[in-house]
Amino acid sequence: MKSFNLTEVRQVLCPMVGYQNAHYCPDVNESTSEKSKGRSTPLPPLLLPRGVGMTIDISTGKITLPALELTYTDGTEKLWTDSYSKQSFIVPNEVLLTNVSTDENKPKVSIFKTEVDLVNVWTRNADGGYWTGGEFGLAKTALNVYTDFFTENQATSISQNPFSLYILTMISANSPSSLVLNKYAKAAIDALPQDYDEEIYKSFMDIWGTHIAVSTKIGGMKEQQATLKNCIWSSPYFTGGISIDEIKKYLTEDLLSQTPCDSYYLSRRKLAIDHLVGGNIEIQDIELWKQTIALDPALLKVLKYIPWYDAISDINIKKNLRKAMTTRINASNIARMSEIDQITAQRTSLLERSAQYGVRTNYYGSDKPAYEIGDKITLRDIRQCPDGLSRIDLEKYCNTGKNVTACSLAYANFEWTTTWDVPLCYERNRTTGSFRAVARRIAGEILSESEGKFRNYDINGPWIESGCSWLKIPCKGDGRGITDAFICAGCIPTTDREKKFFSCPCPAYETHERLRPYCK
Repeated sequence: MKSFNLTEVRQVLCPMVGYQNAHYCPDVNESTSEKSKGRSTPLPPLLLPRGVGMTIDISTGKITLPALELTYTDGTEKLWTDSYSKQSFIVPNEVLLTNVSTDENKPKVSIFKTEVDLVNVWTRNADGGYWTGGEFGLAKTALNVYTDFFTENQATSISQNPFSLYILTMISANSPSSLVLNKYAKAAIDALPQDYDEEIYKSFMDIWGTHIAVSTKIGGMKEQQATLKNCIWSSPYFTGGISIDEIKKYLTEDLLSQTPCDSYYLSRRKLAIDHLVGGNIEIQDIELWKQTIALDPALLKVLKYIPWYDAISDINIKKNLRKAMTTRINASNIARMSEIDQITAQRTSLLERSAQYGVRTNYYGSDKPAYEIGDKITLRDIRQCPDGLSRIDLEKYCNTGKNVTACSLAYANFEWTTTWDVPLCYERNRTTGSFRAVARRIAGEILSESEGKFRNYDINGPWIESGCSWLKIPCKGDGRGITDAFICAGCIPTTDREKKFFSCPCPAYETHERLRPYCK
């Protein structure tokens, strides 16, 4: 690969349509400051921006150099005219152009609660034989995704509103052996050795990717990415919350520039990305922007690609390319899984987490319950407070400092005794790092009074990522005491002035923006 003059190759084969615009050239410019200008008068027919026949490295999502030969013929039989700008374009002879119905241009919202959910998008793309553009285009490392969007108890969403213009399909897309390589791609294939050399084949894929795009969707797009407090979801473990369907509805309204009429949502989502893809992105008016897309479109989706080895006939080179591609993709998947394992270990061994405990009492009678919110505490990490500790170690290392009403039993020297309170403790989940409230040996049951046989029970609250892990105390005693105990993290424990009502709402983002809800 070193013998190739890549500067010459790029001068001939670039620019082409990339994830941001039609001025893309791999390893030269990922985007460009050049903007397409709206024109009141269309130009004479232009060559259609090169939007199919390029290659893609599905281990990264990177668009690499065009591999297929495209030729053009003067005349009107291969013209396509953009309905927005009225500009005409000459379609390559080897390509079939299909208009996209405006009915297909519908907003799509995807919500990802964990970094694994987002990383799996690229795995699904590769397995499904297609590749999605925009923020889904270039595969990001799991560590970067986690750091950018999922730390600090956050989730993320990606919303896309496509304005697809057309689909480009190679006429020989279903007959890979009939595809004609351009002279530069053919020379690169001819330079590959018959004997497998990992470094040489790796260099080939660095330049020419792993697959050839034979069908693509081209146009523009409005795109947003938001971070969301992960306690925004409706849950029985804290106050408030919004259903997934409601959140998707609000994210769609955001995308359509119709700020949702819900201050709870607005204060718990933060836009990280809000941009246009394709066309003149400096134009704010969407209708005017649409008129510029055809001159500078973006790659919205690779609908179909074929592996390099399907496009060539030499048996040894086919075998070597298959081996090199498999090695490359497997290495990428292994690296991704290793990063996910690192994140999982980091997440489950989280440094001590801030929390707060509380109780519900009826010291003043069953008709006068009252909530008491205790001190802020620090939940130790999974190494110190994993589930399954002995009672002695749990009460020693993972104690909130608050005792709750108990009724556990003991029998010694022919006498029954009762313990009236036990410590409110917590555990951390070994797999997820979540927490739960626990009380060991809080309630007892006599199995045989004459034989002194008895059994004491533990109670555990639900495992919680954010919210309150709640215990219903089973002991009645004299009818007065603590009836409920809870530990909360990731929400704000609150009572009213009379302490009759308790809530733990999801905290809002700090913002200096003035919220201006759009209300229908």
